[in-house]
Parts: sequence; C-alpha cells; structure tokens
Amino acid sequence: MRVNLKMKINKIMVLIVMVLAILVTAQSALADVYINEFVSHPADGEVEWIELYNDNETDSVNLTGWSIEDGTGVVGNTLLDGLEVPANGYLVINDTLLNFELNNGGDIIVLTNDDLEIVDEVTFGDFDDGNILDNELVLNQGESLARLYNGIEEWVIMEDPTPGVINNNLPAGEVYIAPKGYEGVSGKLVIDGSIRHESGSTLVD
Repeated sequence: MRVNLKMKINKIMVLIVMVLAILVTAQSALADVYINEFVSHPADGEVEWIELYNDNETDSVNLTGWSIEDGTGVVGNTLLDGLEVPANGYLVINDTLLNFELNNGGDIIVLTNDDLEIVDEVTFGDFDDGNILDNELVLNQGESLARLYNGIEEWVIMEDPTPGVINNNLPAGEVYIAPKGYEGVSGKLVIDGSIRHESGSTLVD
C-alpha cells in the first residue's frame, strides 16, 4: 500500500511539474512576438505595412491560428495562418495580406494568438480605446511608428521607416540599458552612429 501511494504521489508531482512547464512556456511565447513598427499613412506610391518582431534568439514562432486586427472590432480581420516569424527576426505584413486599412488620424492594432489571447497592441492618434491619453502620436504621410529598440516599450516616429531591419533610434551619444538578449547584447548600448556595447571597461564594436 505504501509503495503504491508513493508511486501515485510521484506521478502527481510529475504531472504538476509538466503543467507548470507548459504554463511557463506559454507565458514566454506571449512575450516573444511584438508589433515593432508600422506605416498607417504611406507615401505616394507606397503601401501600408505592419512589422512583427520575434525576440526569441533560438526559436521561430509559427503564426497559424493567430490574427491581427484594427479598430473596426471585427475579430480576426487578418488571419496569419502559414506565416512564421524567424528567431530574432522580422515579418513584414503589407496590404496584399491585410484585410483592413489603418485610419490616418488614429487607430489600434491588436495581435492575437491561437488561444485568442492578446499578445501585443498599440493605439495611436485619436483612436478612443477608453483612454486616449496613453495613445502614441499620429503619423505624417510617409512616416512610421517604431519601437525605440526592437521589442521595448517606448515608441518613436521615424521619418525613414525601416521595415524588416533593426530599430535603432537613440540620439547620438545616449546610453540605454538594453533588454536581455537584444541582438545578442546585454548591458549598456552607446549610440554614436553605430551600436556598440560595453564589456567590462572595454567598449566593443
């Protein structure tokens, strides 16, 4: 009886560990993909696009079952089945795939996973999601709204959009504490026309 009870307890403990591992993995996956940059009011002859960034250094993210939508309130405006964001890479979704057009004066972009959980969202301009005070700025024609660095919280307006490549928008000479894993760098980034990081007392290009 004691042996059987001990085996049952061990099985229960294994199941608990497995469930916790699954939950941790799922939570990490939520943080892996970001809306990283977009153009809502393209220059003449150009198109709208939305860039996604995957900050996982080793694993790509399959977007089957995911969707991206705007402020029209229609769930799953654009399904992303069959698309993938490579590890530490980008996916640029342009108007050939998007089933909506962003409003020039303001809108919301919502990225949802296959469990209908909101992975990321950004609101800009005059779109009223209940609190317009935290909206990002409206864009002039030809500009993009981009994260200051890939995947971080701060957003800036870019006169020269950078679809599919790194966001690097700090003024020359500023120092920013990079998020862990940012382009393989952890620590201080110094911007003076290029990205460098400090390794001990040595500044490494």
